[in-house]
Amino acid sequence: MNLLIVNYHYFREEAYPSGIYPINKNTFIKQLEILAGKYSFISQGDLLAHLNGYTLLESNNCLITFDDGLKEQMSAFDVMRDMGIPGIFYVPTDPIEQKQVLDVHKLHYIRANRDDKFLYDLLDDQFQISGFRFNDDALAVQYRYDEPLARKVKYFLNFELNEIQKKSFLTSAFKELAPNESVFSQSLYMDKSDLKRLADADALGSHGASHRPLTKLEFAEASADIRHSVEQLESWTGHPIRSFAYPFGGTTAVSPALETAFTGTSIAFALTMLRGINSQENLKEPYLLKRVDTNDVPEVIPTLISQKINLM
Repeated sequence: MNLLIVNYHYFREEAYPSGIYPINKNTFIKQLEILAGKYSFISQGDLLAHLNGYTLLESNNCLITFDDGLKEQMSAFDVMRDMGIPGIFYVPTDPIEQKQVLDVHKLHYIRANRDDKFLYDLLDDQFQISGFRFNDDALAVQYRYDEPLARKVKYFLNFELNEIQKKSFLTSAFKELAPNESVFSQSLYMDKSDLKRLADADALGSHGASHRPLTKLEFAEASADIRHSVEQLESWTGHPIRSFAYPFGGTTAVSPALETAFTGTSIAFALTMLRGINSQENLKEPYLLKRVDTNDVPEVIPTLISQKINLM
């Protein structure tokens, strides 16, 4: 038994020089058709039934996922529904609850409208990024589709600045481009009616509350973040939330120690962005399942697919 879990983020027709790397409808359909020739698509319920021993998955299976709870992803949900393909959409709750834009999406928007040299120089003026010693090999793994300068900017913001520094920096730069954050947020993210549609189809999962890398938080704070997100989604939809996707999901954002943070919730499995196809052996660690984006599986998705999915 093999399980390929494929992840997406932005779903729109527009193209950008950097920062935002969407997949458009036609390319998405082509990818699903190619995957259908090699894999059997499964649902959240199918995977849970297998993990619980009620049924057994056979041969090569594929689970389609979307992260970040973006409003535009509802169009992808409609495409998948029309094609008879299930999936899971992982949603962070703070943007919906607080009508604010996550730092990760502020950075995407800034980078789509400002080049990386501009951001690097700003970070150097305020935080002396040029004096920081980066592990270039680790950056190449975490941000494999970015140029070297972009890798440094993204890593420094996500993992080296503290929350106060990061939020202040991004809020200032973002406000110059989008003065009304509340209006921007409500157009960018799903609303509660969208979440209800997903939950009714058993296609909803948690992406945490604040979309911060949980390994950077104290365990109690990480647990509270997970629990709050699950409780909010369950309250809004009336359905149990049964799976989780780690924000960022790479080696610096995931730890086996976080498994106990799910105790007392309805979460039965969790997805990383550690690249690979899951075997039956991997399923013995259901809170550390591997996941890829389509650019990581060239034997399945040919190089004709030019869009790159942003993993930040």
